[in-house]
Amino acid sequence: GGNYIVHPSLRLVQVYVGSCEYLALVWEDYETSHRSRHGTRTHVAQNLSVSPLFNPEIAKVCNRRSVAYTPGCGSVSEVGFAQEVGCDLCKIFPGDVLGAKLVKGLLAPMPWSKLMVTGGVEPTQENLTSWIKAGVFCVGMGSKLFPGDKVAAEDWAYVTAKCKEALDYIAEARANK
Repeated sequence: GGNYIVHPSLRLVQVYVGSCEYLALVWEDYETSHRSRHGTRTHVAQNLSVSPLFNPEIAKVCNRRSVAYTPGCGSVSEVGFAQEVGCDLCKIFPGDVLGAKLVKGLLAPMPWSKLMVTGGVEPTQENLTSWIKAGVFCVGMGSKLFPGDKVAAEDWAYVTAKCKEALDYIAEARANK
């Protein structure tokens, strides 16, 4: 599955899907699934590209085509390098390993940074509040928000309710920040 990014600065909820499994529009002149030198997959679509790691070659391709590239970064240096090649939004991954302290610590000397955390983000009040208080721009969730058993059962009422609940927690955390 992909990362579902809830963009907190928009009045209306927008959900972006960061995996070509769910996107119909793909580049015809570029492989949908590009293998980087690390052997990981980066899904490249017409609207956005989300990757588990920072690859400056992907950044170049995306910049040429005016496609947002959100690379996975695990350090202040990686975020800095990604910003230097035009990445406006950087993904802190894996969030459950790196923690909210990395986000808060990174934003102190680099307050212009827009960070999205993925990997271990949970649709609970405690978890979402901790990320919002740390200063993330947005969060990305996959299987924690879209459990495999609920998707397989096509229990869209559960998924919808869980999304609404998560959005309510985010709104409350932002209001009390």
